[in-house]
Amino acid sequence: MATDLQVTTNKLSNKETQLTVKVPVEKIQNKVEGRISQVAKTAKIDGFRKGKVPMSHIRSQYGAGIQQEVINDVIRDTVFEAIKSEDIRAVGMPNIDDVKLEDDFLVYQATVEIFPEIDVQGIDEIEVERHTATVSDEDVDTMIENLQKQRQEFVEKKGN
Repeated sequence: MATDLQVTTNKLSNKETQLTVKVPVEKIQNKVEGRISQVAKTAKIDGFRKGKVPMSHIRSQYGAGIQQEVINDVIRDTVFEAIKSEDIRAVGMPNIDDVKLEDDFLVYQATVEIFPEIDVQGIDEIEVERHTATVSDEDVDTMIENLQKQRQEFVEKKGN
């Protein structure tokens, strides 16, 4: 679905970006139809046997709820695809606003906190002094003896 997304970005501040994401409605319709057919297999409505309820009844009773559920799933899935496709380094969860159906698209806006851009000057001129540790055989032997003393177990001797 990532290739079907249309994403536009609007940088609100140094720490916040707004994405406008458009998802084709046919993707949502296909998922809604699939979910409705799943519900139809298990739906129990008075006057009909289980799994034999007409699709029109399922749509009228469960259609709006199923559509909202699918829209929420699609938004949850596509918002992270949109963030990734725009190479945005998000700090937290995006806030979803203004969800609407326009023409042949589901359109929503996601406001994302981003890591601020920091321009560090003069970092190339800083020299770091590196220290190397030297370990002698005597240090190793001392450490082994200490570990042996710490982990020793006393076992009661049987007999004399």
